[in-house]
Amino acid sequence: MPKRKLATAAVALCAGSLLLAGGGQAVAAEAANPPAGGTAASNCSGEDFAVTMRAQADPGSFLLELRNTSDRACQVGGWVRLTPQTAKGTPIDVPTDYVQVPGPPGVDEVAPGGTAYAGVRAEYGETDFNAVGFEAAPDDVAGHSMVVVEGAGEPYPLLPVTSLQVGTLQATPDGVLG
Repeated sequence: MPKRKLATAAVALCAGSLLLAGGGQAVAAEAANPPAGGTAASNCSGEDFAVTMRAQADPGSFLLELRNTSDRACQVGGWVRLTPQTAKGTPIDVPTDYVQVPGPPGVDEVAPGGTAYAGVRAEYGETDFNAVGFEAAPDDVAGHSMVVVEGAGEPYPLLPVTSLQVGTLQATPDGVLG
């Protein structure tokens, strides 16, 4: 292989291992892609959570808030699985990476009325369907919740999502956006 092609391949390989985080910063990210969620290891169900994604100034960047609406502490896995939805509620299949940003999961239980946080990065581009919402399923919790998306379009978002990156659940929003 000529030196120029080899150098280009090496640069592409290195670039592929970086997560473009909020504010345009390149942050090393390890794709975790945990096993399929919804295993019901938790004492709660997806319906016990209110999930909000708040759009940030950087297009495609969201702060995810997972609030426990039940009267008991709920055990959760390290991530919230997200599925974009059409206006008809049809799931949109997009590649999704679950990454260790800002680091390993920092929450394994959410107190009643408590909130856990994660950063979400949506890449936009040419697509057949626009997402107007998302379905959320915390890892290790059976069932799901519909996500309220704020600040990404009125009266509802029209997001041409082509891929997602979801960070780990944390006790505070500090650093979850990279």
